[in-house]
Amino acid sequence: MNNLFGGGISLGPTSISGLRIAPAAHLTEPYEDWSQVRSHARARRRMKRGHRQRVQYLHRPMRKALEINGVIYMHPALIERLKSELKRRDDKRTLMTLQMGELGALLAEIGYGPATDQSSEDA
Repeated sequence: MNNLFGGGISLGPTSISGLRIAPAAHLTEPYEDWSQVRSHARARRRMKRGHRQRVQYLHRPMRKALEINGVIYMHPALIERLKSELKRRDDKRTLMTLQMGELGALLAEIGYGPATDQSSEDA
């Protein structure tokens, strides 16, 4: 099956935490790379006057997602970043549960616990 936005191999929609997410490699945003320019302000000023500068026009993955009909379309790099972040948070939550027990992890998650015990502030 072809990708919704063009030909090629379709990775297909995946489900992360109950959200339907589909990869869309075309979701990129343009940006200017001024790293080859020695003096940025001077180069900008000269560019306005019509002088050619060593500015590269490139594309990077969009940092945003599009939701269309209940499906979230994201660049594949952003999907991988989301998966790794969710895995890191889940690992951290599991570690907290092992160290403090179920109730301690729940209290720490909402802001109460030994470090931030708010009941002692009233006294």
